[in-house]
Amino acid sequence: ARYADSAYHLKKQLVFLALGSLVLFVCYRFPYEKWRSWGWWVLAASDLGLIAVLLVGSASHGARSWIDLGYSSIQPSAFAKLGVIATLAALLAVSTK
Repeated sequence: ARYADSAYHLKKQLVFLALGSLVLFVCYRFPYEKWRSWGWWVLAASDLGLIAVLLVGSASHGARSWIDLGYSSIQPSAFAKLGVIATLAALLAVSTK
């Protein structure tokens, strides 16, 4: 079925490259002051994602770390890393003033 196309993985990675480039461009153009004010919200949302993994996550190779969306899956710990970075950056920026 999907692996019958010899370029399946290439096409999939090109789609991810295009999406990642779009996200990179949007983040680059976004004012950094907004990121600072959103740090706590990103951390809270990522915490909810980590809790969701415990409740509905799928286990793979002995670890429950992914949420299966049917067409794809996400790993909330990647968003948690961003949340921690954004929150720590906001805290350190406030403490240096």
